[in-house]
Amino acid sequence: SRNTEWKLSLAMNLDEAGPMHFDVSLGFGKISAQVWAEKQSTLQQAKEHLPTLRKSLIDIGLEVTDLECRRGIPQGATTHLEHRLVDTRA
Repeated sequence: SRNTEWKLSLAMNLDEAGPMHFDVSLGFGKISAQVWAEKQSTLQQAKEHLPTLRKSLIDIGLEVTDLECRRGIPQGATTHLEHRLVDTRA
């Protein structure tokens, strides 16, 4: 059977929050996300919202496999969206 998997990388620079980057993977009823923030204050705010975000994702029926915040910006951080059809037959 075929399943769809989405991968989203989003880079942004918000006035107050400073540079941020989001990596999200969604597929097979599972979701994982990493949030990167350059500013310590922004990182702290993001960490405080993780439990609420996790609960919201679980409430809509997703299995949260990874949800974390990291300091800095990943190398080669750009915005792009990838949509793949994954053939699960082995």
